[in-house]
Amino acid sequence: MRLVADLETRAASAESPLRRQLLKEDIARLERLAELAARPGPKETYLRDGLFLGWTAGNFRNQEIEEPLKALLEAVYTLVTEGATPAHEQAVEDAWFALFKERLEKLTGCLSTRPTL
Repeated sequence: MRLVADLETRAASAESPLRRQLLKEDIARLERLAELAARPGPKETYLRDGLFLGWTAGNFRNQEIEEPLKALLEAVYTLVTEGATPAHEQAVEDAWFALFKERLEKLTGCLSTRPTL
């Protein structure tokens, strides 16, 4: 998956140990997601299991990022089951960056760029 390779490159050159660790955790989630998609069985099982890979602490706030997370699950599933075409790789990257942005905005408080009330 092109996205995993990109994140690995970023992790290798990250100056911040925190940033490097977060990237490694995301890489592990994406790799696990691809493994789940490659497993035989119904797509519904993949979608259910893919929601609980630690996208938020303890998966307790996954519902807050559900829309972009489900889009990523769909994109990875298509990439794995139909093959890694440039269009499928781009769909995964687009879905990933939407999820990344949503997680940052909603879940990281002091790092958020949304105005506080």
